[in-house]
Amino acid sequence: MNVITKRVDVLPMVKYYIDQLGIYGLLSKYVKKPERSPVDPAQILSVLVANIVCTSQPLYKVAQ
Repeated sequence: MNVITKRVDVLPMVKYYIDQLGIYGLLSKYVKKPERSPVDPAQILSVLVANIVCTSQPLYKVAQ
């Protein structure tokens, strides 16, 4: 019998709870997308919330 193991970090669990709480829907309800913006601000804020919950490393310090 072959056993395959994969490391699963905390992000799938955090995404599950963010989806269950409706964080994206809540943010998109109150933070409207500017007409000329190529990126949805609610999506950016959702990623930042996930980053804050998952890690102690700030997203703005990620090496470019």
